[in-house]
Amino acid sequence: MEIKEKRKVVFGIDLTEDTAQISYCFGPEEEVKTERIGAEEENFAVPVAAFRLKNGNRFVFGYKALEEAEKNGSEPVSRFLSAALEGNKLYDEVGEIEPTELIGSFLSWLLRVPLETVDAEPIALVVSVPEVTELMPGILYQSIHQAGIRIPEVRFVSHAESFYFYAMSQPVELWRNGVILFDYDDEHFEYRRLVIDGRTRPAIVTTEGRKCPEMLPFLPGQPEHMDSIFLEIAEEALQKERPSVIYLTGKRFEVRWERETLRFLCGRGRVFQGQNLYSKGACHAAMDAVYWSRLSRRYLFLDDDSLKQNVSIRCMGAIGRETQLPVIDAGISWYNAEAHIEVLLGTDREVTVVLTGMMDGSERNVVLRLDWMPERPDRASRIGMDFRFIEKERLEVTITDLGFGDLFKSSGLRETERITL
Repeated sequence: MEIKEKRKVVFGIDLTEDTAQISYCFGPEEEVKTERIGAEEENFAVPVAAFRLKNGNRFVFGYKALEEAEKNGSEPVSRFLSAALEGNKLYDEVGEIEPTELIGSFLSWLLRVPLETVDAEPIALVVSVPEVTELMPGILYQSIHQAGIRIPEVRFVSHAESFYFYAMSQPVELWRNGVILFDYDDEHFEYRRLVIDGRTRPAIVTTEGRKCPEMLPFLPGQPEHMDSIFLEIAEEALQKERPSVIYLTGKRFEVRWERETLRFLCGRGRVFQGQNLYSKGACHAAMDAVYWSRLSRRYLFLDDDSLKQNVSIRCMGAIGRETQLPVIDAGISWYNAEAHIEVLLGTDREVTVVLTGMMDGSERNVVLRLDWMPERPDRASRIGMDFRFIEKERLEVTITDLGFGDLFKSSGLRETERITL
């Protein structure tokens, strides 16, 4: 009997305080799809809401949570992210709720929503959030772990990086001359443009733009007034540019009110409006994480969260010559930067971590003394080194004594060092 191999799938989730979307893809030649909620063609968002059923400890989520709350004359549980970030508990009529557990349960439920992916094997998940704060990665990792979500590659990106992955994954004619994004929701209005520096290899891509508080709050009864403010912002954003594409996203663009501005924008470039840019961008990032797209081999995205230094260690190679072993490459977001390596120690019982500036090539050596390691002959101590960033400028290195086969058993000793960049 022939056993059919499971299809591989990658997921991209856009997670905000109020709503979430999920996109998925089955392979490099397949299209990225966004799960539609309900009958409306552009309704991709589900409420980030939960309700605990009274006949047990089970939660329902999304629109079902809103329905059950209304049926029971109570309020659904919401604002999971804020509660977790602020260190607060959540409460309902049954009692206390741990917000990280609720986030994990919500993500686990959302991953099961697309029926097309039920029998597929998930190999990568990228979660996009409006802004990745220092506490956010730890909270999301904890939530995913508590929920028992077993996906080999899990990463987080900001909306800015999702925009980059979405835009640069389109055909070249849709980004060659530049890309501009306008994002308008109840609580924010901002624009971003992609800036590509093709003089380097890989080419460096950044975003620039600004938040526009003058568009808040949106006044539905004064469309012409809002349109005139938007037109000034659009003229400022484009100046004399004629970009390949102009994207409009966010719930405030679901209904047409920006007639004069739209006329101006259409005169400058192709204009697309949609509500799933960030979840699709996250899905393209997931494809890149498993090398379905290989985008990162040609382009390097840099923003405020990107590491500007390469991390390596100086060690002895197989033929007895000193060499430098790459550990973490510059350009990756600090919250996605982690690595594990194993090396043999010499008699000096020390490891040198090398930090090399990406832009100027400057080099800094940090020597980690391992005097706590048992004394053994030269190259008879194997150590495991786990690297991760706990903040953008703070690298944590955990070193574990692994022994050396049957000759020298592991002592079980472990030390953690922290390096400030």
